[in-house]
Amino acid sequence: MSFSRKNSEIVVKDKEVNLVYNLLSNEFELFYHNKCFCNHRVIFEEERYTINIYSPIGERFYGLGEKAVKFDRRGLRLRILNKDPSVYRMGDDPLYVNIPFLLIAGKRFSYGFF
Repeated sequence: MSFSRKNSEIVVKDKEVNLVYNLLSNEFELFYHNKCFCNHRVIFEEERYTINIYSPIGERFYGLGEKAVKFDRRGLRLRILNKDPSVYRMGDDPLYVNIPFLLIAGKRFSYGFF
């Protein structure tokens, strides 16, 4: 594995997968055999992070803790809050567990983020 920095980009490479992170735009792209398979943007404002995920149609999204929503999280906007509430009311979010892991399952391969 190698790490390098050129201008505003940080590049992490191994034999098959490359990650390119742009420090100016806060975007990162993942490449498999030099073909980009995902592009994500990280936004920090009002003391919170937002991650916008751009992915091909057909990929499925799983994880991000226990939520009262559909199993495939694709197309949803979800909040991750790392604390357990002392009382639950109807419609409360999150219900109990928060695991900040996202699994993205595609037709050819899958990948995940912590």
